[in-house]
Amino acid sequence: MKFIDLFAGIGGFRKGMEAHGHECVLSCEIDNHARKSYGAIHGLKHDFPTDVTTLTQTNIPEYDVLCAGFPCQPFSRAGRREGFNSNKNGNLFFSVMDIIDKTNPKIVFLENVKGLLTSGVITEPTEKIENGINPKYIEVEKGLTFGIILEYLNSHGYDVQWQLINSAHFIAHKRERVYIVATKKTDSFKQIFPFHVSTSELKFDKNTFNTMLNNEKFHFIKKESFQFKLNNKNEFIDQKTKKPFLFSGVTPWKNFGIMINGNIFTSKVKFEPLTNFKLEDMLEKGKVDKKHILSHEEEEKQRYAKSPKTWKSGHKMGRMSFPDKIDKPSRTLTANSSGREMMVLPYADKFRKLTAREYFRLQGFLDTDYDKAITAGVSESQIKKQAGNAVTVTTIKAIVERL
Repeated sequence: MKFIDLFAGIGGFRKGMEAHGHECVLSCEIDNHARKSYGAIHGLKHDFPTDVTTLTQTNIPEYDVLCAGFPCQPFSRAGRREGFNSNKNGNLFFSVMDIIDKTNPKIVFLENVKGLLTSGVITEPTEKIENGINPKYIEVEKGLTFGIILEYLNSHGYDVQWQLINSAHFIAHKRERVYIVATKKTDSFKQIFPFHVSTSELKFDKNTFNTMLNNEKFHFIKKESFQFKLNNKNEFIDQKTKKPFLFSGVTPWKNFGIMINGNIFTSKVKFEPLTNFKLEDMLEKGKVDKKHILSHEEEEKQRYAKSPKTWKSGHKMGRMSFPDKIDKPSRTLTANSSGREMMVLPYADKFRKLTAREYFRLQGFLDTDYDKAITAGVSESQIKKQAGNAVTVTTIKAIVERL
């Protein structure tokens, strides 16, 4: 199939799609450093679009699959979680919707942070700053953001399925992300999710979907589940109460869900990584450059940064491991490779940071990809940032295998 790669970053979606023989016909990325890495890694000899908001004004080649890891900051716990109210990034998803509206792809393949399932509306605080303590913002209508996405895809003729998947199933890197696959409504239904649970009994199709919802044999699905039906007003009708669902302080969306013809089932599925991938297997062997080794002062700063604390905002942070364990998957890589987020590894009688090459490895990129980016003049700090923002290649490969 032919696909387009939006918010492309360094091409995690592209590598996963191309691994199964699919062809990229258009890429779009706005960050200049990421563009340089992307061009080098994928051998692009030409320029490519930067602004997703203007793509519908140009000629988009014919394609089958729209891939997009749209900006996650508005939905992440690390940010303000403004959702679609974010003037900078949240409304970029509407640009994706505009492209879907104009080009009508067969498949829409999306990725975002787990907070997408809970994101609602942030209210402005009513209290004033007192004694140096900032008033808390309150989030209401949780799950509304994801509900808007489901509404839109249903009204444009798509069935939808999603799952919160941990990259640790496929590589030595704990990274929980929501993966969404929307396919055009047809007489048949291609099931992609769930991963890593007993799917032998869990089979969805047009004829048996409603029967399955009432079948109590699915022991791996917890009792906490929801069933909805979108009516002609795009309201979510709770199938238990038969009344419109009102988004409130608790999101209805669980880590797995499926929507067929506007009928929605969502539930929490239990899953554990089938293999214990170890961080130590991803590390560079032998000596590392001394610039990666922590000085005594840096070590003390890291010990303090990883200790439990309460910020002025009232937000509490628990203790983090020091050093990080290497016999288990790594913590989630972030775009910020310094401060509390820095991973610290034992190194002889000292400690060290992860190298930029190791950052790439933990996201499923090859050493040759790293070498190409370095040769293109991309700095190691930028490579770490790019890896922290990337989509995990090995997870994309696993999903694409089922497309």
